[in-house]
Amino acid sequence: AALGIKGRLLMIQKKWSEAAATYKAIMDLNSYIIDPRYKEIFEEAGENSKEILLSVNCVAGLYGNTHNQRNYHPDFYGGYQEDNIFQGLVDAYPMTDGLSISQSPLYDPKNPFKNRDPRLYATVFLPGYTVFRGQLFPTDPVPLKISTLKGATGYGWKKYVTENYTGDNGSSGDDIILMRYAEVLLSYLESKLESGEAITQELLDQTINKVRGRAAVSMPPVTETNPAKLREIIRNEFRIEFAT
Repeated sequence: AALGIKGRLLMIQKKWSEAAATYKAIMDLNSYIIDPRYKEIFEEAGENSKEILLSVNCVAGLYGNTHNQRNYHPDFYGGYQEDNIFQGLVDAYPMTDGLSISQSPLYDPKNPFKNRDPRLYATVFLPGYTVFRGQLFPTDPVPLKISTLKGATGYGWKKYVTENYTGDNGSSGDDIILMRYAEVLLSYLESKLESGEAITQELLDQTINKVRGRAAVSMPPVTETNPAKLREIIRNEFRIEFAT
């Protein structure tokens, strides 16, 4: 965790080579993995995941998490829904062929949520598409019974809401994750790119493709080595992997 924070600071200072060396030191510890799961990592069931470097430990009823099962929880399913997701984030998730919605032949504007990166389904309540607790998430924000959020977008956070949760919504045991190994791998790749080093397929397979290749995601591997194009791919990968 200390090395991870050091790496973040070095990246902020654009000390790319030093940042890469710092992240490589974490990788060389051989203590962390990319968890084959995705959504479960952010729930109480995933708090012992070997992907987590740093988290705030929450204990239900004692030092509980007040947000996951209440504040992020859509009104429609009994929560508060204190924040909302904008269309730009939804559009950032690629299709299952790895291409963006503007490039992929799989994208159907009439069925915009089909054939998308599985992380979209794990992260977002999609109107007229997501079935949760046996109920279809509605397409119209009005039935969500929202009285304080006049600017509701019609989407909701699914990433932190546990489907079978039965405890106190305002005091769950979901730990708050501050750093995961996925960040280490993507940051290592970004630091290597920005330092001017040549990008190889081996490096891609050691980093971004491990993140995309987790069993619950299984997105096509990245093969792009052109720096300008790869930079955009990495930035988008950060956006969808760590959407919060």
